[in-house]
Amino acid sequence: APAASPPPAPPMAPDEQPVISVDHVKEALYQNGGDVSRIRNALRKDLDEAQWTAKVVGLCEQVSAETENGEPPRLDDLFDRVSLRALEMIPEDCLSKLFNDVKDSIQLAKKADESVDEKK
Repeated sequence: APAASPPPAPPMAPDEQPVISVDHVKEALYQNGGDVSRIRNALRKDLDEAQWTAKVVGLCEQVSAETENGEPPRLDDLFDRVSLRALEMIPEDCLSKLFNDVKDSIQLAKKADESVDEKK
């Protein structure tokens, strides 16, 4: 008799979801003909409209003023101290729109690939 297949894995909790790196998304977009420049420009525009860049500059100024020895922080130290907080400051609607743009681009490219395969 054939071996029984293992039971399906339980659904993952949100904090257990696999993390997809930016490089994986870029690769998928380029591979599937997605429009990376259009998505990047749309994100940049959304972040500018949300004044995210100005908020990050303000955060950098605040962190720079908090240095212990009174000297300006080195760029890599500033980046280490600000980057995670800056990412957390990205408005949810910008992230949602970015996700939808990426998903739509990949799906359109996939459909185009499928139609090419059907014509062969």
